[in-house]
Amino acid sequence: MLSTGNNALLNTLRRVPLFADLSETELASIVGHTSTCSYDAGQIVFSEGEKSEDLLIVKEGAVRVVQMAPNGRQQLIAIERPGSSLGEVSLFDGGPYSTTAIAITPLELIRLDGVRFRELCVQQPLVALKVIRVLGYRLRQLRRLIESLSFATVRSRLIAYIVQMAQDQGSPTQAGMIVSTATPACLSALYRPSFQRKIFLKSGPTSRS
Repeated sequence: MLSTGNNALLNTLRRVPLFADLSETELASIVGHTSTCSYDAGQIVFSEGEKSEDLLIVKEGAVRVVQMAPNGRQQLIAIERPGSSLGEVSLFDGGPYSTTAIAITPLELIRLDGVRFRELCVQQPLVALKVIRVLGYRLRQLRRLIESLSFATVRSRLIAYIVQMAQDQGSPTQAGMIVSTATPACLSALYRPSFQRKIFLKSGPTSRS
């Protein structure tokens, strides 16, 4: 019988898209190979060049995945939220992390042993197909990012980012789509501080006549 802590992990894994098709028995077999770890906002989860051995799954909070330039400048690659996984590429190709992950908010991750996860992909082809789907989605994200950096202005990048967030995270209403996750913490990873300040100085509560 699973302990209270393991039951909580089981419930979390059940909501992760990668594991949605697994039975209770299969999920329970994974729980024994997991652990949890916590990070404060602003803390580095992993850095580019570090060795990757486990699959990381966001349980609570949000994490910013960036590419670091030699001068310290960060280029946003993705923002991952509960249910998202991290480190899939390094887990399968044996290479180090190619990006750096930084907690945006207080963050809790589930760490799944890499050997056990690779075994699971062999035993459960549907899981392997979902990993391929995730990697394909990330590849499309990178292609959009390259196009944006090459051809788009800061204004158009901001608009495209908010539209993408509306599609991924928005809540439809009669008035349109509400995006509650476009926080300054997320946007600051995309745009220069001077431009960001102009945006948020001009935004804020609006009054209705």
